[in-house]
Amino acid sequence: MTQPKMNLHGVSVCPAGEENHERYKDFRGKWLYQYDYRDTDGELFSVVMPTLTECRERRDKWLNQKIAKSK
Repeated sequence: MTQPKMNLHGVSVCPAGEENHERYKDFRGKWLYQYDYRDTDGELFSVVMPTLTECRERRDKWLNQKIAKSK
């Protein structure tokens, strides 16, 4: 079974409140993660980092900033 793609025609298929990630090799031969998270309000966060942990840390920082702005 093939793994589902993260996007369809260039648009993220990440459902609200969930994350998608995909590991790939860039043109230099380095492994990277493409990471998408769609917040429950529908806003998409997307980042490319060397590790999944770094992607999630960036997402958490983004969410915290978003929460702080809404107060």
